[in-house]
Amino acid sequence: MIILTRFFFRISKALHKYTGLFFLLYFILTGITGILINHPNLLRSFSVPLFLTPSGYHYTNWNRMAMRETAFSMEEAKTHYICGKEGVWQTKDEGKTYIKIKKGFPTSASGKDTNCLLLDKQDKTSVIYAGTGEGIYFCTEEKLIWERAKFKDKEPSEPEITDIIKTRDMILAFTEHACYRINRVNQKPLLSLYHIPSDIRPLDKVPLYRLFFKIHDGSITGISGRLIMDAAALIMIFLCISAVYIWYMPWKKKHFKRRYFSKPALFRFFNKYHLKLGIYSALFISAVSLTGMFMRPPLIASIAKYRVSSVWLDLSKKSSDLNFTVNKAVYMPESDSIIIAAGDNRFIKGPADFSQPFTEADINVPVHGMGVNTLEALNNSRLLVGSFSGFFIWNDLNKTAEDLTGKAVQPGIRGRTNMKGMSAGAAVKNGSLSFAADYQKGIKNINSSIIPAMPKQTVTHGSMTLFQFLFEIHNGRIFRGLFGNLTWIIVPLGGFLLLLTALTGVYDWLYRKL
Repeated sequence: MIILTRFFFRISKALHKYTGLFFLLYFILTGITGILINHPNLLRSFSVPLFLTPSGYHYTNWNRMAMRETAFSMEEAKTHYICGKEGVWQTKDEGKTYIKIKKGFPTSASGKDTNCLLLDKQDKTSVIYAGTGEGIYFCTEEKLIWERAKFKDKEPSEPEITDIIKTRDMILAFTEHACYRINRVNQKPLLSLYHIPSDIRPLDKVPLYRLFFKIHDGSITGISGRLIMDAAALIMIFLCISAVYIWYMPWKKKHFKRRYFSKPALFRFFNKYHLKLGIYSALFISAVSLTGMFMRPPLIASIAKYRVSSVWLDLSKKSSDLNFTVNKAVYMPESDSIIIAAGDNRFIKGPADFSQPFTEADINVPVHGMGVNTLEALNNSRLLVGSFSGFFIWNDLNKTAEDLTGKAVQPGIRGRTNMKGMSAGAAVKNGSLSFAADYQKGIKNINSSIIPAMPKQTVTHGSMTLFQFLFEIHNGRIFRGLFGNLTWIIVPLGGFLLLLTALTGVYDWLYRKL
């Protein structure tokens, strides 16, 4: 038994040493980026020019959500507006040329990122509303100078607007966790919290990967958990740096025939705290590495069908006026109702006058796990639903679904991936789909002569948020240009190697102690 234990110790020691040394740069990089993206609000005002990113992140033909939504002018037939990650653009020649409406608009990548547009006629004046990550901005078609709309009560901690809709009687704006009514006060919009009556109960079960996400960043216990995971990442960085010194000094002595270390006190410090901090943080580092392995394809698919009790997530639940999160919303004029695309691939429906509680709607179309990106009303009580699973049209009268080619979609397939496209946005004019934007390929014409030309300014002066840039490094996607189709292996392999390093370190420590 002693020989067997010693044998495993020798293997474990070698694995711990060489895995840690060969992959320490990757471990340090994931540690640094992990700490930073764990606090996105601190990064909101920082941007990265697209010319500093790989070419795969550059805009072409309005791809990568450069186009999310379009609003058509009610006064000029050839005028429309496009919004997306780079802000809001106006064309007066049916898409041949565009100018950016930027006076008074945020300049940071996160601030100018616009999720939705609404064009409304008020007192003979057309007002444009733009829902951004920093709230709602508005301007008139005449002046095109943006102002920021104010909240009547305390401004929410997360003012990002996910959608703006107009019913027969009012204009509503949605954040992920609340609904606001836009009232006109002194000719300027004012956002007032608006209660949505709902019979929607919180889900009893949630996907297992959601639990893994919250364990990974520590948010399962709120800010305290995030700080614990930050500390674990800092310790991991220290372990990598100390490991190099602990390995290098004996190697230097052996190969350069030096009798003594040049800095023995530093060596003792690194060696002592490498062991202490390593054993104390092993559980947290193991949790981070194990959950991280299942947060990206292909391993996330292996747990996608499993669900756990929502009680596991209660500790980090945000206070909300709603029992669901809002991805997108739409007003259906034929039925005078509102449909909300909520989190967990659910649809919520209720009367536009809020006379009855909202209930869950049976809209059976494929929706990607990342949620709905496009939700637009079409003629004849039809609904355009788009996600990274593709574009689909739901007929609310006969309860059937089809894709954009008219091919029927069989019921019961919600959540499966349709590889024909990845919805980023769409342009709907008078209830008819004009053109749609695919996340990867950009705009494709459907029923219109309009073919929007990509502004050169978007290509040459585009930017992305520092958070997104760091997130792309953290999940390995930024290295797609180097590894191609093998990029998918970075996260699961990196997580496995980090877990292996942590477990072998624990085994080595126990062997020496026992």
